[in-house]
Amino acid sequence: MTDLGKSTEEIDQKLVSGKRYSLYLPKNSEACKKGFGRSVDAKLMMREISLFASSIQIRRKWVFLFVFLRAIIPYIIRWAQFGSPVYGFGVDSYLYSLLDIIFGTLFLLMNYIFILAGLIDFQRRSTIMKACSAMLNPMKSQLEPKFRIFPTVLMTCTQSMHSWFQMRLCLMDLGRKYVNRIFIYSSTFLGCYLFYAIILILQYFDLINLEISPIFQAIALYDIIFTLTNIFAMLFYGAVVNEQFTEDQMLLMKQKSVLIYIKSNIETIMHPCYEEKSFPLVELGLPKINQLYLKIYQNLLFGIKKKYNYTNEQLGNHILNVVHELDTIRERLDMDSSYAPLKLLGFKASYSLLNRIYTGIATLMLAMAQKMMNKPIDGGY
Repeated sequence: MTDLGKSTEEIDQKLVSGKRYSLYLPKNSEACKKGFGRSVDAKLMMREISLFASSIQIRRKWVFLFVFLRAIIPYIIRWAQFGSPVYGFGVDSYLYSLLDIIFGTLFLLMNYIFILAGLIDFQRRSTIMKACSAMLNPMKSQLEPKFRIFPTVLMTCTQSMHSWFQMRLCLMDLGRKYVNRIFIYSSTFLGCYLFYAIILILQYFDLINLEISPIFQAIALYDIIFTLTNIFAMLFYGAVVNEQFTEDQMLLMKQKSVLIYIKSNIETIMHPCYEEKSFPLVELGLPKINQLYLKIYQNLLFGIKKKYNYTNEQLGNHILNVVHELDTIRERLDMDSSYAPLKLLGFKASYSLLNRIYTGIATLMLAMAQKMMNKPIDGGY
């Protein structure tokens, strides 16, 4: 792993096609080797990424607020019905209510903490994978500000690329057993609260007629909203993690296309006259983003050529080795995306799944609004 260079003496902001880009490149091959050559241990990076993700994760202190609100729901309902939260209470009722609040709160706290811990784990995992992918992208200005602090993989070194991929696998498998526990626990809660939700919906539309107390309805509705909101949020963060597979593959494809172009035009691109001055990128007719990648690779390859005294033929073979490594990593990412994605409740977390869920919820809310307004759902026909 290497840094793109932080020393202002060794880097120079280039002008590409007459426009200024927030991309810093080394001045020459020597600066390239210095700026891009500071190695970082992968184990250290894993610790740094984990600590970084932990520092911006959701705080568990919010669970105490949710538990407190859940505990006082019966008293709020009594206050709304009878004008007093302790209406009709005797000495035994006060004692029972006190014990119910204490033991009920402790029981709820354990369950809510585990549910919220699942959300925290998924949110932290999405941050970890974004940070890992940021190391593959040399265009730091295109990233979120918090991810610009991470170093960049040395894109012309097969060992560095392989180390990055191995680190990505380790980060993806981090806490796998805990994720399985979340899956089992969330599945149990989802089944229970979906049953409650179906009962309440059928009762609302007068399809069944059950004697359900207002307190039970309020408690069930609160738990349903809390649990399903957490699960939907977990699905969202899971979709972010799974989408990162595709984004990483696109970055690798972009780098591969530039390397193949350099290999095909190596005599022109790696000509010594372009080592110390700007390369005529516009004349090549490449897209702008590829022009930036081309300049980065050109500086890196000049550094390799000078360090190892490579001929253009040897440099071309080195490029082919890098391309082969990129293909291997991309194929493995594609396989993991298809057969080992991040799942929740047996479903692959994806934006399409979230869209279907949100569409169903919106349809249900519309039907409930029509029922509340005493309008027939079919439009009155």
